[in-house]
Order: sequence, then structure tokens, then C-alpha cells
Amino acid sequence: MGSARPDGERRADAARIARCVFPDARRWLDRRDPQPPSGGWSLDLLGLSGGRLAARPWFPHRPSAAQPGDGRPAGRRPGRQGSSRAREGERSRADLGSLCVTILSASRLADVPLFAGLGEAERAEIADGFAPRHFADGEAILTQNERAEGLFLIDGGRVDIGKRLPGGGLALLATVGPGEVIGDMALIGRDLRRSAMGIARGPVATWHLPADLFRAALSQLRPASLQLQAELGRLIAGRVVAKAADIAALLLAEPGAFTPRPRRGLAPLIEDGFTPEPFLAKLPCCAAMTPAQRFAFWNAGERIEAAADTDLALVGGGADTVWLVVRGAVRSALPHREGIYQLTVTGPGQLVGIAAMLAGSTHDRLLRTSEQATLLAFDRATFTEMIDTGDALSRELGASVNADLVTALDALDQVEARILAMRRGHAVAA
Repeated sequence: MGSARPDGERRADAARIARCVFPDARRWLDRRDPQPPSGGWSLDLLGLSGGRLAARPWFPHRPSAAQPGDGRPAGRRPGRQGSSRAREGERSRADLGSLCVTILSASRLADVPLFAGLGEAERAEIADGFAPRHFADGEAILTQNERAEGLFLIDGGRVDIGKRLPGGGLALLATVGPGEVIGDMALIGRDLRRSAMGIARGPVATWHLPADLFRAALSQLRPASLQLQAELGRLIAGRVVAKAADIAALLLAEPGAFTPRPRRGLAPLIEDGFTPEPFLAKLPCCAAMTPAQRFAFWNAGERIEAAADTDLALVGGGADTVWLVVRGAVRSALPHREGIYQLTVTGPGQLVGIAAMLAGSTHDRLLRTSEQATLLAFDRATFTEMIDTGDALSRELGASVNADLVTALDALDQVEARILAMRRGHAVAA
């Protein structure tokens, strides 16, 4: 038991929790209104003990409805009732149950791989954005194909991750537990959908970080959000590398089951009068830049004109260069018999070679132009500097990096599914 804390500190803690847990309170507190919102809302500070704060939300007297993630059936009301202090006469309010909230500490995030690389101050800032969410046995934490609203840090219990089967049921992919993060792809973009289900197996306690909160911080160039964006990119890059290794193992297990793609030999057609500005302005990673920023971005790289079937990187080669596809396309592939097995095709506005660089590994795939291509090449030092500057350019570039990595991961998932389907003996063109 610690010593009593000043009322000011205790009230600050209450306000911090209210902003995270109760949306109405967040709006009330942020505008510093001395009166609660219409309908009656207050937060009674009951005390601190061992870092735990008991806070009691009060609502107008009415039957309660279940909220997603509260683990409580619809229509059930807590058994005990409470009454408020006299204010503006006597007002009776229903006590919908005391809510005991544990403040998520920055040190707790230090043990989570996604947040381990952040500084202590950045972890503390991000910890403020988490709110507790609880789920009952069998409740869906993640719902496949629904809009991704945020990530969850599991605090207690187990969660089954799997894909829904057409005829019903769940194809189990993994079971995760305390200290693991699920749904982290929600921080990548606004329109991403959940790619899998997450089902509580027994009661599950989680911490939820809303994607909108993260994006708001990112729009303000908050250092914590920029660092988290970079860490997320490294995490996804590792998954891309691992998925490519899984596919390579499948091809190696049955080398005769798949038809390799032959290599062509074509000379490049170089246009001396090519100007980059009209193309760069239309590329996703450059669209938000000013003309001056686009010009500086172009000058930071090296323009390369490559003929079709030109190798940019070989499997096992050093990952010291990233290429932006300006025109044309680049395929990633695995060597297969006398040819290659195609994995992905990357078009204008997307980056290639980024997964291996961020993951700190050698190239896991062969990178080869699939047609005449104009590329912008960045060496490791230049690209790292652009990502780490902490300005609007680094934010937009970081967002493009993560979006391209998610696209690559989704494409590799589809390739793996196709290979598994074809293992029954049907040859398929690579």
C-alpha cells in the first residue's frame, strides 16, 4: 500500500482514464466544461492502491445494453445500485457498476516486440492511448472482412486466430496469449479489413489502441507515432520474409509440380527527354508532397532504365538498395528448376526490395523487371535518412512503405494458398 496521493494527481489520473474509456467524458474533459454532458455523467474517484484506480461511471437511470467487448449479455443490469451526491437539488442516478481500471504502464510495453524498440517517453505516450477491453468466452475480438478499428494487446487469456471456412467453422492458424499483439494491421490504413478471425477461448482481457487515435497523432508528427509506424514496418517486413521462406520450402518439397517461367532477353528503350514530375505527382508515395519535395525526392535517388527481365537483386544478395517503380513493373520470384516461380508483380508508385532491408536480412527473393521499367534507386543510407527525419516527408514515405509491405504480404498469402491447392498434382504456370 502506498501513501495517499494528492487530490490533484488522483483527479488527473481519473481524467486520463475517462478520456480513454468513456467517449462522452473525453469530449467533456477536453473542452474543460465544469458541468457534465446533458443527461448526467460524472466520474467518482474512489482511490488508488498499488497502481489501480477504481472509477465509477454514472449514467441516466435506464436499462443497460451490452457494449462490444464488455463480456456482458444484452439487457442484463448489474445487481447493486448507487446514488449520487446532491447536485442542483437531488438527482438519482443508476450505478451501472464500478469499473476497476489498471493504467497501462510504459514498462509493460517494453516487453512487447512491436513497442520494444521505442524510447521510454514514446512508450509512455502510446500507453496513454490504450483502453481496457474484456471479452467473454467465444466472443469475436477480430472479425474477418470487417473494417480494422485498432489493435489489441492481450493482457490475460487465450485467443484463437483463424480463417472462416465457406461451410462454417474456423481453420485455426495460431493461438496467442498474454503479451502478444493482434490486429496490428489496423494502423496501416483507413480502409483495411481484418484478414482473419480472433475468437476468445475463455475470458480474455485486452488493451485496445484505436487506429483513429494513432492516425491523429501521426498527422501531428508526434515522435511516438512516427517511431511506431517505423517499428510496424519492420514487423511486417519480417512476416514478408518468413512467408517467402515458407513458399520456398513448398516449392522445394515438390519441384516437379509447378511449371517454371522462362527468361527473356530484351534491350532497353531509353527516352532521353523523360521528365519525372508528371509521373511522380500521380504516385501514391509522392502525391501528398509539394513540387519542391518531389523534386528533392527524385534528386535523392538514381534514375535507372532497365530492360525487361533485368535482375535487380538475387536470392542471398545484400539488401542495400530500395527501388521505386516509376514506370513499368518488377516481379519478385523464387528460382525454380531452370526458370523462376513468380510471387508478386509491383507496379508504378510501389517500392521493391524494402522487406529485406527493413528485416536486416539478405534478399529472400529474386527481383526482376517484367517489362521495360524506369526505376528510382535509393541506397540504404539515403533511404534511412529520409524515413527517420521526422517530418511530413518521412511520414508519407513511411506510410507508403507499410502499405506496400501489406500488399506484398497479402499477395504471398494468395500464392501460398494456390500452391497448397495445386499440391494435389495439377501443374500450374508460375
